[in-house]
Amino acid sequence: SRKLAVVLDLDHTLIHTTGIDSPPQNTEDLEKHVVHYVTIDERVKIQDKQVFVKKHFLVKKRPFLDQFLNDNAELFQFSIYTAGTRLYAEAIAKLIDPTGKLFGGRIVSRSDVANDTKMGLEKSLHRIFLGDASMALIVDDREDVWQGEQGEQLILVRPFSHFKGAVEVNNAA
Repeated sequence: SRKLAVVLDLDHTLIHTTGIDSPPQNTEDLEKHVVHYVTIDERVKIQDKQVFVKKHFLVKKRPFLDQFLNDNAELFQFSIYTAGTRLYAEAIAKLIDPTGKLFGGRIVSRSDVANDTKMGLEKSLHRIFLGDASMALIVDDREDVWQGEQGEQLILVRPFSHFKGAVEVNNAA
């Protein structure tokens, strides 16, 4: 479609997320602050057993995120690349892009990288663009996760933080 590829990080770049123990009781307060509630059933290992645990998150979008994505959808093909898990990335993508028109399933998460000892903190454009990744831009709040020449394609943004003093999800900026 002759669009420039733009690879977007989630945590501290497009959104700020914090984990909570249970669903929020007062949704009016969330709506007032434009904070979203997201829940996923994440598979975790507990005492050598795989079990599903319901995880609860509060999510705040970076100011003007929706406008940026909608205004630039004709120019760019957006993808998500996150240190979060696949289930987390899909839930956040659905929050940001409920129709699926912006990302179209183009997501790379730490769950997608075999034998990932760095917990998603070593990213590579070659996992998205198997041939030539030279026509892709990266937007991320961290430059240390993009090693080598691909770092030259990085647009580094100031980390977005909304939940002051809260437990960080996926990476500490």
